[in-house]
Amino acid sequence: MDKDRRTYTRVLTDPISPTAEFGYNVKLGLNVIIGDNCKIGDNCLIDHGTVIRPNVTIADNTEIRPFCFIGDEAVIGSRVKVFQYSDICSMSVVGDGVYIGVGVTLTNTRKISHGRDYPPLLEGPVIKDFARVASGAVLLPGVIVGRNALVGAGAVVTRNINDEDVVMGIPARRIGSVPPEELL
Repeated sequence: MDKDRRTYTRVLTDPISPTAEFGYNVKLGLNVIIGDNCKIGDNCLIDHGTVIRPNVTIADNTEIRPFCFIGDEAVIGSRVKVFQYSDICSMSVVGDGVYIGVGVTLTNTRKISHGRDYPPLLEGPVIKDFARVASGAVLLPGVIVGRNALVGAGAVVTRNINDEDVVMGIPARRIGSVPPEELL
């Protein structure tokens, strides 16, 4: 074989798995990839360039905006908004009515196993109902963001957040409570 000739192996023949299940009125943007055994609820929008890995569940009336990544076995509730360039890692749980801003990153492993002889232990974050995670925030593995909590832009969440708390900073620290008029 000629050394200058490059080859590749196509690993994906159909970007939408035939085993994926869709509710009514689901809208898919261009270049969406949906893996095996995914379940997408009614009235959902999966926008351009989004990748959804196998065994993901997305409930009704949820919007996943452009260029997001949803990892294996993630569970996303109803009426959730995930804005562009966000990464919802494998094993994450996102409750109902959650807002996830632009470029939010959820992580799921405390030890990077790449090149080592031990298996990764995956533990996705949990974001409870009606919480808001502002743009650029990072949630570390296994943290729990409480119901109606607010994570400020760019915060790095290293430990659990109580219901209705407002946190900001690196690492994220409590700075107050969500005002009663903003609770859902």
